[in-house]
Parts: sequence; structure tokens; C-alpha cells
Amino acid sequence: MRAAFLAVVADKGYERTSVSGILARANIGRTTFYAHFRNKQALLDSGLDGLRALLQAAARQPSELLAFSLPLLEHAAAHRTLFQSLLRRRGGETVLGQLRGMVAELARAELLGKVADLDAVVAYCVGSYFSLVSVWLGDPKPPLPAQIDALFRRLTMPGLAAALR
Repeated sequence: MRAAFLAVVADKGYERTSVSGILARANIGRTTFYAHFRNKQALLDSGLDGLRALLQAAARQPSELLAFSLPLLEHAAAHRTLFQSLLRRRGGETVLGQLRGMVAELARAELLGKVADLDAVVAYCVGSYFSLVSVWLGDPKPPLPAQIDALFRRLTMPGLAAALR
């Protein structure tokens, strides 16, 4: 069901995706779908919960701040068509909003108690990150996720270091 859901979202955008479209793509019955999910939002939430767990595990690594960056870039690279569709098509705002919110929660948790202007610093980091992701996903010959992560850090860390002082 998840694969069918992602394929329909990539084709139509989240807003225009219907349970009927998911059922047709997955070749399953309505009863099967509703045995697992109450609606398409619940299906989306279940997928985002898995991604959130992955990013939270990365954030627990004490090696660097904003540890969500590389794992999320790798995830976006693995699902490039979906992410490109979400960025360029109306109807991706809901999913992107949830992703931004998730990344903001992770950044907030990492920076809480470390910076004075927490809301501004989180907005700066998240905005910078998603701006780079948008440019990266639009590149016909994209650099590797590790290269975009390095660029994000090169551009963001000086400002973050200033906020940490």
C-alpha cells in the first residue's frame, strides 16, 4: 500500500491523491485498506513515523549538530521522483509542511538550551536546508547526498556557531 500511495502522490500530488486511486494502484480492496489505515493521512503518517524514527536515531549520535541532514538527503535521493513531485507540484505542500515540521522539531531538540534565539535559529537552519534540497532536486546532474550535506554544513555552521556563542 505504501508503494502505491507514494506512486500516486508522485503522479498527482498529495491533495489530489484519493483512497480509490491508492486501491487501484495497489490492486487491493477497500476493506484491506481500512483494516490498516483510517484514511490517506494515516497512511502518510505511518510512513513519516518511520522516517522520523530514522532521523531521531541519527540525532542521537553525538558526533555533529543537525545530524538529520545526511540521512534525510539519502532518503530523498532514494525517493527522488517523489520528492521532486512534491516540490514542483501543487498538492505537495501538506507533505512538505509535515517534513519541515519534523526537521524543525529535530533541530529544536538539538539546539534547546544551546542558543538564545531558538525559534529564529531553527527557522534559519530549516529554511536553508530545504532551499538547498529544492535546488539539489532540480539539478539534472545532482551531486551526491554527502556533497549536499557538506555544502549545507559549510553554509550553515558559521551562523550556527555564532548563535551558539
